[in-house]
Amino acid sequence: MLTNPPTKETYPPTPQSHDYSHTLRVMSLAQRIGASICASQLIVTLAALLHDIGDYKLVQQGLTTTLDEAHAFLVKNGCAVDIADAVVLTVNSIGFSKSLGKEREEKTVSKEVVALQDADYLDAIGAIGIARVFSFGGSLGQRFYTDNEREHLVGQGCFYNDVVEVSQHQYVDKERGSNVGHFYEKLLKLKDRIVTDEGKKLAENRHAFMVNYLKQLGQECLAQA
Repeated sequence: MLTNPPTKETYPPTPQSHDYSHTLRVMSLAQRIGASICASQLIVTLAALLHDIGDYKLVQQGLTTTLDEAHAFLVKNGCAVDIADAVVLTVNSIGFSKSLGKEREEKTVSKEVVALQDADYLDAIGAIGIARVFSFGGSLGQRFYTDNEREHLVGQGCFYNDVVEVSQHQYVDKERGSNVGHFYEKLLKLKDRIVTDEGKKLAENRHAFMVNYLKQLGQECLAQA
């Protein structure tokens, strides 16, 4: 057990979309999902508390803490080295952007990685996911939607007919994106990437909520609702 576990006070300033409240939601989801697949609750909990360290989006905004520093923090505060190793490996194994441009492949990953990834995906969708999109996009000064997205909406009655595939380079270039575009480039894909039965059950309603929201948003943008 850690003598000084990570707390809100130990976290550096982050955008509200990735703040300590997000961390706690992911932790709760990861613990719930982890319990359903018999994952280590200790590793799941610690990895969830540290899961955004090294995230390129936050590094771009000045969060410079590294996973090596997180490992040192864990060991310094009483965590066994093998547990700290597993925590860092778990954190380093998740992330949507890392999979872009690669074939979806079956590979063996730990239960802890599965639980944490499903949890992080779940907090990116649904009502909370919508709130986070516009919060993070606003912090970057992103547009609600691009001119091309508006033209598609006018012509087709929806922003897009399906999800949009982008390269890793395009995805991480936040200057080219929009809030609405993020749904189609990432969020609408996440339901099908969730692995666990528990996660899939939670994802269904969250995904449906986003789909209905985008329909309503499109109608309002066209002054039809």
